[in-house]
Amino acid sequence: MALNYFEDGSVEDACPPIKALLHIMAFGTYEGRGIGDPAIRDLFTRESLLASDWYKNRLIAKQTQDIKLWTAHVQATNSEAARQGLARVSSPEYLRDLEGTSAPTHASSDPKSPFFR
Repeated sequence: MALNYFEDGSVEDACPPIKALLHIMAFGTYEGRGIGDPAIRDLFTRESLLASDWYKNRLIAKQTQDIKLWTAHVQATNSEAARQGLARVSSPEYLRDLEGTSAPTHASSDPKSPFFR
């Protein structure tokens, strides 16, 4: 089953601990390490995941999607609320506010948004 993720290339989109686990399931090791290796086990900590490039890229992707969404809201409504929403999601503070979240990649996930469902 794990080999399917390699065949279709989706293993590259997996978060670091799942990517390691898929390698171990398919090939027995990940970067020369087995499932019992402390370095592999450390990948499953919250701290490790939040410090990963994968997670940082996920936050940037979320911000990018939200900027596109709010840009569309501004174009459609030309409202002050939409302009404020765009300014908020475009700010470095917004990216920092996302830290520690699961950073969903669908644009309507922001509970501060008047368009949140």
